[in-house]
Formats: sequence, C-alpha cells, structure tokens
Amino acid sequence: MRADRLGKYELVHHLASGGMASVYLARISGPGGFERHVVLKTLRAGNADSTLVPMFLDEARLAAALHHQHIAQVFDVGSDGDTYFLAMEYVHGETLRRVIDTAVEHQRIVPLGFAITVLCAAAAGLHHAHERRTTAGLPLEIVHRDVTPSNVIVSYDGSIKLIDFGIAKAAERATITRDGFIKGKVGYMAPEQIRGYAVDRRSDVFALGVLAYELMTLRRAFTGASQFDTLERTVHSDLIPPTGVIADFPQELEDVIMTALEIDPDDRYPSADVFRRDLERVAQRLNLTIGEGAVLAVLDKLFGFRPEPWLTAPAIERDPEVTPVIAVPLIAAPGEHAFARGSGYYESLTDDLDDQVTSRVATVEPDDDAAPSLRWSPPPPTMTRIRPKRWPVFAILGACVIAAAVTALAIFGGTQSQRVAAATEPAPASPMPRPSAPAATQQVATTPARPPAPLPPAPMSTEVMLSVTTEPSGATVVLDGVRLGTTPFTGSVPARTKPAWLKVRRRGSSATKIRVSLERDVTWDVRLRPHP
Repeated sequence: MRADRLGKYELVHHLASGGMASVYLARISGPGGFERHVVLKTLRAGNADSTLVPMFLDEARLAAALHHQHIAQVFDVGSDGDTYFLAMEYVHGETLRRVIDTAVEHQRIVPLGFAITVLCAAAAGLHHAHERRTTAGLPLEIVHRDVTPSNVIVSYDGSIKLIDFGIAKAAERATITRDGFIKGKVGYMAPEQIRGYAVDRRSDVFALGVLAYELMTLRRAFTGASQFDTLERTVHSDLIPPTGVIADFPQELEDVIMTALEIDPDDRYPSADVFRRDLERVAQRLNLTIGEGAVLAVLDKLFGFRPEPWLTAPAIERDPEVTPVIAVPLIAAPGEHAFARGSGYYESLTDDLDDQVTSRVATVEPDDDAAPSLRWSPPPPTMTRIRPKRWPVFAILGACVIAAAVTALAIFGGTQSQRVAAATEPAPASPMPRPSAPAATQQVATTPARPPAPLPPAPMSTEVMLSVTTEPSGATVVLDGVRLGTTPFTGSVPARTKPAWLKVRRRGSSATKIRVSLERDVTWDVRLRPHP
C-alpha cells in the first residue's frame, strides 16, 4: 500500500479521523479521462477491536442494499494490507449540524420551509430503509438508530442525503448488539432505546421528531447538566413544547412534532412515511415554500459559494501510522446551548466506530419479574453545595435566650402578679394601704393575650382526583406515558410536585396534550379536532 493510494483509489485529501477510523477524499480514474471522486472510510484492522471489522463490513453490505435519492450510496468495499475501506458517494454540502450551528452563531432563523424540506427527505430515505427486504422477500427490519443532525447532509445542489448506517440494526447483520448495551447518541435516542427494549422503525420516527424540534427552534429538545440528566428527560419526555420556545410557532406543526416524540411507540406515527405526509400537509396549509429552492436559499445565506474540495485541495500528506485529527470548535449564540461543529459531513463517519469502543452509555440488568432497570455509568462530577445541619445552632440560641430570661428574673425579682399590678395601677394619692386583689383574677385581667401559634401547613394529599371528558368521548387518557382509561374518565392518581404530561387521543382525531400540576385535583374538558 502506497502512502498516496488505497487499493485502486488515489487519496486526494485527508478529511477527518477518529479513534479507529479515518476518512479521505479519493479519486478513481479510468480510460478516456474517466474520473470520479468518492469518500473513503477506512479502518486499520491491526489497531481495531476484534468486533469492529465485522461491524465495518456489515455497514458496507447493509448500505449497498439501499438505493434511494435521499441516502448516500456505497459503491465499493475492499482492503489493502491491514486497512479496510468503504467507498461511498461524495456529497458536496454541509451537515445539518453545521447548518444549525451557523444559524445560531449568526442569530439567523431557519425558515420552516427549509426545515420541512430536509425532514421530509430524511423521512423518505428512512422509510425506504425500513421497507427493504431480503432476496427471499423477508423484511430486513433495518433501524438506523443514529438519526442526528450530523448524519443528514444538505447539498449545494439542493439535494438531501442520509448517511452512516454504521450502528443500524438489521435482521441479517453478522454482528448484533450484546445484551445490556445500547447504541445511539444521547439526546436523540428513543425512550425504548435508552431502556434497552426492542427498537423498530418507530424509534427512528422519534429521532426525526427530535431533529424537527431542534431544526425549527434551534434548541436541543432534551438537554441536562449531565448525560444521565439528558437520558432521564428523554425517557419522561420532559421538554418545552415548541410554542413555549417560539410564541408564534404554528400549533399544527407542534402537533406533528409532539406526536413523533410520544413516549409510547404505539402513540407515535407508525412509520416515517406517515410523518412525512403529515409534514407536507401542514406545509401546504401554512402556504410554505418547500423543495430545492428553499434549500439553496438557506445554504447561500449561511455559507455562500463553496467550490468542490478537489479544486482547492492541497497535496495529500499522509503518514501511514499517524493521521492528523481535525479540530472541532464549539460555537453558540448568547443564551443558547453550545453545539459541536465540524467542517463537513465526514467527521460523523468516524463516530460509530469510536462509540463502540469508548462510549457505552448504559447497561441493562435483566429482571425476570420486572422491566429491565438501567445501571448508569457515573455522570461527570459536579460542584455540590453541602448544607450544614442547623439544629445545633438553634439549640445554642435557645439556651442563650433561656439563660437571659432567668438572669433578668433574678435581677428584677417579684412575682409575675406583683409586677403586672405595679405596671398597671396608678400611684396612690395618700399612703393608704392598697386593697389586695386575688392574684389569679388580676393576672387574667391584665396579662396581654398572646397571638395564637400558626398552624402547620397541611400535608399534601397522597392522591388527587383526575377527571377528563372529551367531545367526542371514548378517547384514551394517558398520563406521562401510562394509559389510565377512556373518557369520560374519573379516578385517583398519585400526587406529585413535578408537573406531568396529560394526553388524550382518539382514532380519527388529533392527539391533545397539556402540562398539569398534580398537587391538587384536576378537571379537563377538551374538544378533539378531527384529522383533516
């Protein structure tokens, strides 16, 4: 293997590197001036974990079976010495991650028409993958499991491509995910994916919902102080609806996003294609411009003209043992979250191999009698304020007050009744003896009344009543992902201080969801809107 070649491919430019994989812009030439530029994703088997080579070849075989305008094509797979490579379509464009980051950096708003165009294309590509079958006609059961902004490419010719099926699930993979391990990126995995349950095409629909939320609001749907926090928020669908982020956000569009983000897969869109059709319907009702023109306009405003890299690429400088790593700075507008930013889509192509070695987010401990519980890896250390116990301070103060009272009593002397009488009776006009009065009577008559002690706050009830009625009736009532019954519904639920999501859904009607406080009884009457 020569330093400037890999098999039949001439290496033009190094693009990115990860812990185990490197990505190059390469060229293949032929008679008559034939020339084609491709992206080579490489893996050095000598430095790799033993499971990575089969996984790398799985990715090549799986991606080669997908032929769709919105999926980057894989042309070839091979090896040169101890280096395996995968040749794939070069897409001259930017990742959705970089589009979002640049919009945040320059405080630009991403037009809804652009967002819907990208999402519909990604959904179409995913639906194609979900529907693929083997040569025997059996479903391949492909699930991408890594639908993130880094894996959607927006091209300068207006096309949109989905990339990187490196951790995709499929029926005919030679490698399988070991029990107790999950694959995916924090913040984009579906709740069932996080819990270690079985995943299907609806898990990718959830990721599309996360993508839609982030692209249209320029904020992460689920984010926390640590990975554990983010996973917890995702599992419980703890997020601010788009209308809570953008005041004039279209309610119809929010309904689509929130349906894709349902906790229960049964409550989501059954397929990426249904999600796509609903998005297109909303775009038509809102009179939005979608399509190639919307994409080109946004790329022009954010990035201007970008020539193909082989027109400006320097000569390849490639050390067969050491490959440089492209730096990835962080950018964010004031008040917004920082996002990792790369210089092209090729950085994301190394992620799936690196993740297998370095990031096992959670393991699942099976339990025969209950749902699997998660054993989380420890979150990064955070600064925690330790509050000292306060009862010793109060005890000392109380002792000081009592001591002062005893001292005052000893100094001034006399009984309480004598002191009260002396303070309340006027001085006599002559030195005649004062008539004595019963001490008890005088004390009652002259002692000021003490204000009553404040009553302790009433403890919060352990249960509250929940009453839900709908028009029409017969809708399913769901509280934080748990089905309670059908409307009209009245029943008791555990009280809690944290707000909960209350949702009703009915076949033929749009699902409706509100945030409720369960510190007191809740009554909700709602008129369901029929699907158009």
